[in-house]
Amino acid sequence: MSHAFVINDLCIKDMRCVAACMRKAIHPTLNDLEYAESEQLHINPLRCIGCGSCANVCPTGAILAPGDSPSQFPHFAELNAAWYRG
Repeated sequence: MSHAFVINDLCIKDMRCVAACMRKAIHPTLNDLEYAESEQLHINPLRCIGCGSCANVCPTGAILAPGDSPSQFPHFAELNAAWYRG
C-alpha cells in the first residue's frame, strides 16, 4: 500500500495543508489556473512522504492516512492520483 495521504470530498480548500506540506505535494494552489474549478485539493502520491503534516492542520478531517476509512480510501486515492495524470 502507498504511504501517501489522500484528500477526500470534505475538503474546503482553505490552503492550510498546502502551507504545511514540505514536499509541495498538494494542488491546486491559489496560483494554479485549475484552483477555481477544482472542487477539492489533491495530494500527489509520488511526492507525498506520509509525514502527516497536512492532516494535522486540516480543520475538516478531509485528509486520510493510508489505512484510514478503508471503503473510501481506494476511491479518493485514485481521484487524487488522476488529478496529477492530467
